[in-house]
Amino acid sequence: MRITLSLPMTLEEIAAAIGCACAEEKKSTLITHLTTDSRMVEGGDLFLALRGERSDGNNYLSNAFASGAAAAICERATEDGTCLCVPDALLALGALAKHYAAKIPHKTVAVTGSIGKTTTKEFLRCVLAKKFRVHATLGNHNNEIGLPYTVLSMPPDTEILILEMGMTGLGEIEYLSRIALPDVSIVTTIGTSHLERLGTRENICRAKMEITAGMDDGSLLLLQGDEPLLQAQMNHPLAPKSCSYTKGDYTLENLSTNESETFFDASLRTVRLTDCSIPMAGKHAAMAALFALATAEHFGMTEEEMKKGLLDYRTDALRQNKSEHTLMRDGESLHVTVIRDCYNAAPESMRAALDVLIMTARKAGGRAVAFLGDMKELGETSDELHFSVGAYAAKSGISLLVTYGESAEKIADGALANGFLAENVITLKGTDASHAAQALLLRLKDNDTVLFKASRAMQVERVADGLTNQ
Repeated sequence: MRITLSLPMTLEEIAAAIGCACAEEKKSTLITHLTTDSRMVEGGDLFLALRGERSDGNNYLSNAFASGAAAAICERATEDGTCLCVPDALLALGALAKHYAAKIPHKTVAVTGSIGKTTTKEFLRCVLAKKFRVHATLGNHNNEIGLPYTVLSMPPDTEILILEMGMTGLGEIEYLSRIALPDVSIVTTIGTSHLERLGTRENICRAKMEITAGMDDGSLLLLQGDEPLLQAQMNHPLAPKSCSYTKGDYTLENLSTNESETFFDASLRTVRLTDCSIPMAGKHAAMAALFALATAEHFGMTEEEMKKGLLDYRTDALRQNKSEHTLMRDGESLHVTVIRDCYNAAPESMRAALDVLIMTARKAGGRAVAFLGDMKELGETSDELHFSVGAYAAKSGISLLVTYGESAEKIADGALANGFLAENVITLKGTDASHAAQALLLRLKDNDTVLFKASRAMQVERVADGLTNQ
């Protein structure tokens, strides 16, 4: 990746920020771009030599300098060009991002959670942009590399910076929070993703609550008040506020949803918003919107600004993306609705997606077909949690269940154990996308609605593409 520094910095300033020496004759060199990929280096760039699982940027210093790099932040010096040597280039990236952020007067909103953090981040972006100049995490750049990149690409006129924070283990969100120094932090929920690494939901909660590490007294901490593990955090020194479906500081009321929209009233701390609507189906979507409204109220936005901002939300290509297609099978045309919800999956989001599937199928007037793949990072509880999704699917009202992958076989087991007919289950043990698309096509009927849902590693969008590109 190559990013533009909206506020250029001299090598002297960069060296001071990351705690290393800089040759006297190079101190005034002005840096406007930074890249971690030696193949993308252009003349005058700062090359950041990161060590990864598969490659070590320090091995490509000569390539970077040959392409015109003005300097490199690295862990091993070379005579090929100007080196800013540090013990750990990744920590240097974080330090540089923190220094850069301090140059721009702004407020920071940070979001984490097992599920719903990207949806919440996008609602925040849409709502807050009705009053402020906003810069937000792009895509899923929410880790120890992506977050600093988001910060370093922040325009100088930014008023609110919105950062998504992900993690794989303890300590990671604390590190990100100390870079970001959030004025508002949101924990959307505590789910079951990362059980493989962290062992218990209690540990997942501990990891998510690390978001408070960089917060000062008086900052706003918003927690999902219907989650018992987060309810137990309400005595935190930052005096958290709860966002809830039932009873809390901010609540949803009169909630209803159809296949493409959700409607609700929202009671905030100083105002009650009526007749709110969002262009996304599901109770979980309304909670993401409530987090955005609570934040907007904190920053002094009007009722009109908040409600208009909610309407600007748009799903991306892999999150609850609905499209209609005409498929051909042996000369017969089939009209189907496809829901691509392929970005990631956990038991909680699987159940929410099945609810949306049922509503969409009812509107289309045909069957509900669930194509469900493996959920990753569930550890020793994987079989149990996949089984529970199958049990939910059996009772949800779907007509056909297709499982994709080894772990997903337990979804089929859960459905069969809860009365789902074996003739309505297809178990695909391999992950051949073309074969899966063909197997699914053979069982579809006119006006079917098909949900594709699995963890990102399963790439079930390839099956959806194979089906719709017949």
